[in-house]
Amino acid sequence: RSILMLVWVLSTLFLQGVLCQPSLTVQFNGVLQDLGDVDLQWEGLTVGDMIGVFSPPYNGTFENLLYGVQVPSAAGKITLTLANTRNPYSFAFYPPAKGGPVFYVCPVTIHADELYPAQGHLALSKNGPSEMLAMWTTGHNNTSPFLDYSTNPDLTGATRVSAKSYTYTADDLAFCSLNGTTDAFINFRDPGLLNVATMTNLSPATVYYYRFGSDGSLSKIFNFVSAPVERAETATKMVVYGDMGTSLCQDTEDGSWCGPGSGCVIDYLEAAISKNPEYFGHVLHIGDLSYAVGKPYRWDLWMNQIQKLAAKAPYMVTLGNHEFDYIGQSFHPSWSNYDNDSHGECGVPTRERFLMPWDAASDKWWYSYNYGNIHVAVMSAEHDFTRNSEQWRWLVNDLQSVDRKVHPWIVLASHRPFYSSGYSANNDEEVSTHIRDELEDVLMKFSVDLVLAGHLHNYERTCAMYRGECSKKGPVHLIVGTGGKEIGDHWNYPQPEWSIFRAATYGHVEITSYNSTSLEAKWVGCRDGVVHDSVVITK
Repeated sequence: RSILMLVWVLSTLFLQGVLCQPSLTVQFNGVLQDLGDVDLQWEGLTVGDMIGVFSPPYNGTFENLLYGVQVPSAAGKITLTLANTRNPYSFAFYPPAKGGPVFYVCPVTIHADELYPAQGHLALSKNGPSEMLAMWTTGHNNTSPFLDYSTNPDLTGATRVSAKSYTYTADDLAFCSLNGTTDAFINFRDPGLLNVATMTNLSPATVYYYRFGSDGSLSKIFNFVSAPVERAETATKMVVYGDMGTSLCQDTEDGSWCGPGSGCVIDYLEAAISKNPEYFGHVLHIGDLSYAVGKPYRWDLWMNQIQKLAAKAPYMVTLGNHEFDYIGQSFHPSWSNYDNDSHGECGVPTRERFLMPWDAASDKWWYSYNYGNIHVAVMSAEHDFTRNSEQWRWLVNDLQSVDRKVHPWIVLASHRPFYSSGYSANNDEEVSTHIRDELEDVLMKFSVDLVLAGHLHNYERTCAMYRGECSKKGPVHLIVGTGGKEIGDHWNYPQPEWSIFRAATYGHVEITSYNSTSLEAKWVGCRDGVVHDSVVITK
């Protein structure tokens, strides 16, 4: 992204920095493709007045308002990052009470390239390591989308595959909209066309180059490393974090849902993978993804922001409470704190934007996959996990089917943790107690090595645990809710003996299984790049 200067065309006259009377100057240039910075400079306003960002443009009501930015002074300047929403943008002034009238509409419109293929991201295929899925977003005028891929950086001799296109509508959210009153239903915006193409016959651990789009508009060329050979002695890498959000949103009225640390995490990992495409294998994001919570523009911002990573390595996700939970969901025991955490999204945008190997259309948000010598089982802590439930039976069957001669390491991912010494929300600790009661014996029976969780916005590592105590045979538990949402340090004191290390700052975990007998997990801070904690698990 770069700061761009708007050129507003008035008949045949080109003006830079168009002044919108009474006092707003908008600076931008060209057409918005994925992300772009716009400078807004104002004079003569009253402190507390709002600058409204509208897409589609202002139509006489607040229907198209994406968000408002409160001016801190009578005169000033801010830079906003806009995402391609496949619609033009406009700006208007309004008083602090949104119900009041808009008192000035700026005639400058920023146009978006509806055809441009944005929000690219990869995913592992349910058909195994020789395939890779690529997904991206365009406007509805996109025709005959395709993807080219090759082992040559210039795509010489590329294989071309056609893409499938689909979308979702507000009607898909109606079942949980509380008669049309949820934020997600009220604020619904057309997500555009979601496109997916499958790359096949990939050689293992090989650098591939690819681009996607249509004849009218193509992405830049990205590269990724295909999945490693599935063999016990294959060194295997993965990066883990949860609870991210986007640092690019600047919504004054609803800004608590932004992710101020996400830029730090993403930029650190982007720099690392740019130097070495094999740096971290793939990403596992353990729930609470965009924190859109009923504001679709945050999906557009976040999906474009993570493209720096997700277009260069497979990006696997776990369902979190802020993607799914809603009033009336089927699993809602008395001891839970499942509420309207998704603000009416009910998993629909996540299901459509991330084609994981789950059967989410049937409300089965759990799945597993193999990567190198690691077997990863992904559960949903927002669905029934109690003994003999469908998910519980699936997990038992999945774990007992792992061939430990090929995949000696088993990792379980759950958005909500089994253990923490830093609970902050009502009933979180009680939910964890029930997760342990229902699943901990399963983990012990099948010798799960590592449990990954988020939900709490901090980092914590336990010893190998079983029934609340350190155990030589139990799994190590890591909470990695440090992907970008505001950090929480609601620690219990004194620190329990089983809590080996805990910290409250942004970062990620790097997992490396060196062979069949040694696996290391390192927690790395994004601000300093320092390994603040590590553990080696041996067999």
